[in-house]
Amino acid sequence: MNKAFTPIGLFIVLASVIGGYVLEHGNLAILWQPVELLIIGGAGLGAFIASCTPHIFKSTMKCVLKGILFEPLHKANYIDVLNLLNEIFAKIRKEGAIKLEAHMDDPENSTIFKNYPDFMNKKRSSYIFNGFFSNNHIH
Repeated sequence: MNKAFTPIGLFIVLASVIGGYVLEHGNLAILWQPVELLIIGGAGLGAFIASCTPHIFKSTMKCVLKGILFEPLHKANYIDVLNLLNEIFAKIRKEGAIKLEAHMDDPENSTIFKNYPDFMNKKRSSYIFNGFFSNNHIH
């Protein structure tokens, strides 16, 4: 997702809400309630802090920062994943799922995964391997 869409979307939301409120002859001063924001925001933040350990709080803050500073994926990333999945499913269809196990056990030396170095360098690649081992039905 392009980061430019976030401020554009927020502007549209605010313009629609405030514009509709004004068109219905609403008093904008009534909407500005900084004390209410302090009460609700402070209560929510305080409840969150009280309910978690310092480790969870730090992890959450790291995730929030990652979400704000997220580097969006590009079309090439999606095409790589789709091509990789196509290759995996074709191997399963032709040779059976059991033949895929060697590739999942050692992806760095796999003839399939070597074709997708950008995918393998991303931390996101672990979900394919973890998902395969936790959800497989190979007997």
